[in-house]
Amino acid sequence: MKRAHFRWLVMALVLLWPGLPASGQDSRPARPKSGGKEASPPQGGSAEWLSGIAVRVNRDVITKAEVWEEIGAARLAGLSKEQRARLFDAKLNELILKKINDQAVAKVQLLINRFDTREYIENQKEMLGGEEAYNAMLNEQGFTEEDYVDRFVAQTRRTYYIRSLAGALGPVSPEVRPEFNIHPSASEIRAYYKRHLKDEFTVGREVSLRFLSVRFAAYGRDESSGALAVARKARRDLSTGADFRTLARRIMRSEDEDVGRLITIGGAAEESLPPPVEVEEYAWKGPVGEVSEPIPYRRGYYLVRVESRRPERVLAFGEVQYRIREKLKRERERQAEVRVQRRLLERSYIYPEFYKTRLLAGR
Repeated sequence: MKRAHFRWLVMALVLLWPGLPASGQDSRPARPKSGGKEASPPQGGSAEWLSGIAVRVNRDVITKAEVWEEIGAARLAGLSKEQRARLFDAKLNELILKKINDQAVAKVQLLINRFDTREYIENQKEMLGGEEAYNAMLNEQGFTEEDYVDRFVAQTRRTYYIRSLAGALGPVSPEVRPEFNIHPSASEIRAYYKRHLKDEFTVGREVSLRFLSVRFAAYGRDESSGALAVARKARRDLSTGADFRTLARRIMRSEDEDVGRLITIGGAAEESLPPPVEVEEYAWKGPVGEVSEPIPYRRGYYLVRVESRRPERVLAFGEVQYRIREKLKRERERQAEVRVQRRLLERSYIYPEFYKTRLLAGR
């Protein structure tokens, strides 16, 4: 009799207690309909839609409202329902990974140096143009400085945790130590050099030069006193030892630091602004160390001095050894970080499960 009364009492509690699931009912959040397509709020939004859990990550949850808050209302303006859904999914993926990393970091003693935090804030202020611009940025993003610092610290902890396990940093706490060796051996570096000798370590011919221009607009076209006469005199001055950059600025009437500077073209050079065609043509055939005769072009004359010319050559191993080591190290670091992140993801409980499947598949 007592057992029967107990059974009725349990059933009554199940039926009447607020928030307690009935027997056999799944207490986990319902799977979004249509394979996760229920991600775009109606125009204007609604409290009913915004409420609710988007995903459960181990013991924590991420709500739909959190996702939309991270995205920000400004980014939703003018987007279609499908575009909003894609944006929601991308941000949710990002938040899931952050949540997993934060949970892992919370289990270890990982402290951030206060000096690093202060230095970061001061660098941000300097980069943005001062205190006023920094405060304007905070207001625009809706952060207090405390919020901003908290985000920086959280991101730094995630980065330290992943990079330390991946081998890019030393131990950052007693529990967090490198699990991968990302440093290439001497034999691996030399093997890479031999494999890529032709495609990566053979440098084409290159030439270094200086040039200036004497424009008709500044000196006119008169043969005795115009641009040609000025160019001829400048050539004589340069041939007798005048400083090229000083003379170039005076003749070109410019204080620009780039005027008359040394330019290298060809080979491994990466000039953002290559010299004019007439100048480059002369550079490959003119004698080294001499100033050219005035070279005519549409707006005046150029003077060119070839400083050096070097044929195609193979870079010596000693010149590129450090570059190869750093390249291989970066590649291995990225691969190790992916493996660390994947392992954390595989060990996590994520519901609905298709979010986990999608992240593991790299979508």
